[in-house]
Amino acid sequence: PLSEEAKEAVKIIKEKLVSYPTFRHPDFSKPFLLETDGSKYGFGAILMQEHDSVRHPVAFASSGLTPAQKKR
Repeated sequence: PLSEEAKEAVKIIKEKLVSYPTFRHPDFSKPFLLETDGSKYGFGAILMQEHDSVRHPVAFASSGLTPAQKKR
């Protein structure tokens, strides 16, 4: 179990990740970049775009694997 201090830190990090200037709305006139990562427990992806030579996330996705998926 997380301490109250750790829970507050996680909350702050989540808020920072989904707010400007880190998180940006997509600009459909620019190309998208997709980064993915996976492990034996789950996978995740970040859809990004470059603005002024800086990559900004426009969407996040992640999922844990089910027991059946872990057997593959």
